[in-house]
This record gives sequence, C-alpha cells and structure tokens, in this order.
Amino acid sequence: MEHRCGHHQKVRGACKTQAQQRQFIYDYALSPSEEKMLFPKATKEYFGFMPSVKKNVSSEEMKTISEFLVNYQAVK
Repeated sequence: MEHRCGHHQKVRGACKTQAQQRQFIYDYALSPSEEKMLFPKATKEYFGFMPSVKKNVSSEEMKTISEFLVNYQAVK
C-alpha cells in the first residue's frame, strides 16, 4: 500500500505526470501564489501563506527536493 500526505495527493490530482509534479513543486516552492494553491482558501486562512524558499534553497537543491518528494513512498 502506498502512503502519501495530503499535499502529494493534491499535486498528483493536479499534475498527471511525474515531470509535471516535479515542476509544480519546484515552481510553487520558489514562487508561491494564491493562483497555484491546491488547497481551499480556508487552509491559507488557518495556516497563513507559504513563503518562498528562494532565500534558503538553491535552484539545484529545489530540483533535488522536488524529485525526492515525487518519488518518496513512506514506509509503514
């Protein structure tokens, strides 16, 4: 059985291919916007808006992170 978090399920629903999923994660993490949000508005109101990781993560690091997140399968 495959275990994934809610974020990954939302990304998989919005982006059919793994390449699209990686690109979405990369783009959203570096340049988040309300237009790119996959969760309801109430989520933003509760947690606040996600800040960009641009100042803390390089482009290459973000590519590696997005690759890991798309390929990650939790061990139960």
